[in-house]
Amino acid sequence: RGRLHRALARLYESLDLYADAIEPYEAALEALGAASEAGLTQRLLALYERYGMWERHQRLCGARLDGLTDVLERVPTLVRMGRVALRYLDDAKGARRMLEESTSASPRRIDALELLWEALERLDERSALVKVLRRLESVHPKESGRRDAAFRLASVLADADALGEAR
Repeated sequence: RGRLHRALARLYESLDLYADAIEPYEAALEALGAASEAGLTQRLLALYERYGMWERHQRLCGARLDGLTDVLERVPTLVRMGRVALRYLDDAKGARRMLEESTSASPRRIDALELLWEALERLDERSALVKVLRRLESVHPKESGRRDAAFRLASVLADADALGEAR
C-alpha cells in the first residue's frame, strides 16, 4: 500500500501537481516508515518547504531526529530545523537550542554558526554571541566571512565597553 501511495505521489510530481503529491507521500511514509524511506522523507520535506508548511516540516524533522542516534548524523537535520525555526517560525529560542546542539557536534559547520549568530542577535545574547563570532572569525573559509565576524565582534565588544563605562 505504501508503494502505491509513493507511485501516486511521483505521478502527481511528474505532472507538476506538487501540492497534490503531499498527501500520498505522507500516506506512503506512514505505511513504509521513515527509517526505511530516507528519500521519501527528503522529497516530502522539499514539498513542505516549497509550500511553506513549516509546522509539518518541523514535525517530520523531529520524527527523523528521534531515529538518529549518531550525533554527527543529527547535525544536518538540526541545522535545517534551526533555519526554519529562525527564519519562518520566528522562534529564535528554539533555533538557538537546535543550532547550539549542531555546533557542539560540528564546531566548524559554517552555516550553523551563521544561523546561530543570527539567532543570538535576535535574542540579544551578547556573551554567547561573542563566542560564536570568535569561532566564525577563526574558522570561516572566506575572507569576507572572517571580516564580517571580526567587524561585528569589535562592535559588540565596543558596545559592552561603553555600557561598562556608563554604569
